[in-house]
Amino acid sequence: MNIKPFGKTNLLEIDVLEKKIGFKLPKDYMSFLLENNGGVVNQSVFFVDDLSEQILFQVFFGLKLSKSLDIYFWIKEYKGEIPDKCLIIGKDPGGNFILLINSEKHQGVYYWDYNSAFLKSSEDNNTYFVANSFKEFVESFKQI
Repeated sequence: MNIKPFGKTNLLEIDVLEKKIGFKLPKDYMSFLLENNGGVVNQSVFFVDDLSEQILFQVFFGLKLSKSLDIYFWIKEYKGEIPDKCLIIGKDPGGNFILLINSEKHQGVYYWDYNSAFLKSSEDNNTYFVANSFKEFVESFKQI
């Protein structure tokens, strides 16, 4: 993955985030935040099986960053629209999101076609499984 990281964060900031969202972050995602604190991804795509589409990825959000790059901004912005045990961690250039879900029913990384850009998407069904883990997700990226 070709990424321009935003910097680093620390365990204290991650602990505060975990208390806010009500679940522990997976170790692979926590390590990513500690080392990169999000970042801009350059010219990489990932594949969503249920859509049979490659999605251009843009950015991973981080902690204590400017408004639209900060995880807390997105938590507040979409409160009530995303389920419990779910965190918006990034987005594509079209304004659709990457979700990290850690609930009893669903776990892993999901693509949220928020704008219903794909014909298969509807208001009731616009979230698609992408990977079992954060590590699996980033390892699926292909440079274009």
